[in-house]
This record gives sequence, C-alpha cells and structure tokens, in this order.
Amino acid sequence: MKALLAAVIAAVLVGDLVAVAVRATASGGDGGGRPDAAAVRDLQAVLPELIAFVERTRGLRFLRPPDVQLLSDAAFERLLREKDPADPFSGDAPDDETYFGVLRALGLVDGPVDIDAVAAGEFESIVGVYDSRTEILYARGTEPTPFVRLVLVHELVHALDDQHFDLDRRYLDDEEAAAYTAMVEGDAVWVESRWYFSRSAQEQADIDAEVGSGDGTERSIFYRLLGFPYIVGPDFVEAVRGAGGQRRLDEAFTAPPVTTEQVLHPERFLARERARTVADPAANGRIVDSGVLGEAFLRLVLETAVDEAVAVRAAEGWGGDSYVAWRSGSRTCVRFNVVMDTSQDTAELLSALRAWTAAHPGATVRGASPVTVTNCA
Repeated sequence: MKALLAAVIAAVLVGDLVAVAVRATASGGDGGGRPDAAAVRDLQAVLPELIAFVERTRGLRFLRPPDVQLLSDAAFERLLREKDPADPFSGDAPDDETYFGVLRALGLVDGPVDIDAVAAGEFESIVGVYDSRTEILYARGTEPTPFVRLVLVHELVHALDDQHFDLDRRYLDDEEAAAYTAMVEGDAVWVESRWYFSRSAQEQADIDAEVGSGDGTERSIFYRLLGFPYIVGPDFVEAVRGAGGQRRLDEAFTAPPVTTEQVLHPERFLARERARTVADPAANGRIVDSGVLGEAFLRLVLETAVDEAVAVRAAEGWGGDSYVAWRSGSRTCVRFNVVMDTSQDTAELLSALRAWTAAHPGATVRGASPVTVTNCA
C-alpha cells in the first residue's frame, strides 16, 4: 500500500535570511516512512515565500519557526476525528441530544438528525487546521498545489497571530466564542484573499478548480454555523483596519469583540457598544442548556419563517438576550428573553416572530421589554 506522506517544515528566520529545513515521515500506509523527495523539494521551495508574504501582509514577524504538516485525506480526517473535543475555539458545548434538541425547538432542524452524516460533512469541508495547543498547523494535501498553498497561507496567519496574542482562550458563552472566532478567521481570510489576488490568472483558475462549485449543502444550518466566521470575519477585519490600521487590529486581538452584533456591525465594536444585561428566563424543568443566542443566531432563527432581508432587519436591533433549555418528556423546550435597542426595533422583531410562531404551533411570544419566546419540539 502506498505510504501517506506528511512533511513537517521548520523555518528559522534570521534577519532577512530564511533557512527552511524539511523532514518527511510516514503517516499511515505501509509504515515505511520513505519520503517523496520531489514533494519535499517543492515544499522547501514554496514555504519561505508563503511565510514572507504572511509576515509582510499581516505586519508581524514570526517569533518561532512555524511547524507545518501536510496530510493525505485519510490522515487529515483521522486527525480531525481524534482531535481533543476541548477545542479552544468552542465553549462548554452541551451533549449532542441537547444541542440538536435546542436547534429543533428553535426551528432550525426538523426530526431526527444523523450525527455521523453531519460530522462527515463538516470534516469534508475542512481543509486546514491550526492547533494552538501544539502550535502545529495542518493542511489537507500531500503536495503544495496552488490550493494547498492558499490553505497554508491561511493557517500560517493563525500561527503568527497565536505567537503574538495567544489564541487559546476560554469564553463566557458560545456568543463570545463566535465573535472571537470570526475575528481570528477573518484575519486569516483577509490575508489569504490578498495572496489569492496576487497570483497569476492561471494560478487563480487552478485554485478555483480545486475548490469546486459546492454540492448544495451551503444553505444547511450546520454549514452556515461553520461558515459564519469566514463569511463575516473579513469585513470586520477590513473595517477595524480602516479605522486604525494594523495597530487597531492588534488592539482588537487583546480586547476582542464579545458579541456577534459587534462583528456584524464593526462600528459598534469600535464604539465599544456592549450588550445589555438580560435576566435569565424561568425554566419549567431542570435546565440542560443556557446562554446567549446573539444577533447572528437570532437572524438564523427568523430566516426559517421570513425572507432573509426581513430577518436581517428584525435582528439587527438586537440589544441583548438570555436563553434556557429544559426537557419535557421526549421534547426539548427553549425559552429566551430578548431586548432590542429601540421601540421600532422591538416592533420589527415582534412582526417577524409572529410569522415564526405561526409556523410552530404551541410557540408563544409575550411581552415587549423583554420579549419572551417559548417553544418545545
């Protein structure tokens, strides 16, 4: 059986000189450990250029040599499956039954969920990983094709930011985690996109061909949750840079956004607008989950019942919220309190929620400040 190649590249930066040492080891296969000499030479040739581009574009220098590993599809997916679930980019997640139950009560999924299929879909969409605990970055691919180099640029930004700002952190809730992750991924996509547009038309075409056109899953809730930081984050980074250049972005990494509202509306982050404190709603049973939905998640909930543009308008006046979940027999119940910035914002939210409750028999909406929403499914 053909050996699976993983190349580990250590780059030592001294002044303006870059010395790149490459060693290759087997990752599965026949266990022979024989490197593909041509692939190693290709990595030696491209990595210094990628490192230099990332440092120049991000405006920082590596403090330590970045550790890079290229993995075959099988080895990469095995890494993802074996990865410690206590990921620094996630909060204390509830169990699968509770998580999908909450999504079901909010109208985001219907019926039973094939967890294995969801995980497989997520794994297939991931092409690179930076592990802030080991400081190793991984890319899916056994040779540095144009697309793999694009992935390496993205993950090198994470490694560089981590060396300067320590990306491994804990969060108060999933809302804070989502906001921080959007900034981190947004920075990497911002640099990555500039590398892409610096390439020749042929190289861009090669990258586009390797990316493909998608398989129709882009509108699924799981894809959208996974994709949120990559879609919204770059605009946030662009706005922060526009307000104060690299220095302001570096400051954002030390005092980051804490709500998706701040990410969706960078001017509110720059103005240090915080979420309002909202009292936890009462639960009619033992609480199995609690936290904050946030503007981004509220928008997704509303989009299940109204047009996207209507949902955006109804959610963008978000001022703060708090939710709890409990089980009632075989059903999961969710209740959340949400306050809006103005009375007009509240009216727009209530209008959208009326359409949402019409699609969910048994759901209730009460009050105005806060608005209290309850549903079981």
